Amino acid sequence: MHLAAIGHPILCDALYGREEAITPASLDATAPENPGLRRQALHAARLVIPHPATGAPTEFTAPLAADIAAFCDALAGHAGLPATLDR
Repeated sequence: MHLAAIGHPILCDALYGREEAITPASLDATAPENPGLRRQALHAARLVIPHPATGAPTEFTAPLAADIAAFCDALAGHAGLPATLDR
């Protein structure tokens, strides 16, 4: 909601952004065909939160989901994006 309010909704956010699936072709006519994303393009690569008992920083990491990674790869070099996307 906050990102949409400032004109930057989360990609594929059906409530505050575009409901339809996003494909590289829908963003740039020169992009290759791709199944696209059918969910919010959100990912937390790293979270650091205090442990509930000790208060010590507890870190969690996760690789980029396969569907988001494939979408980023398909978009690389299209729609004004760099040829290699930083992940």
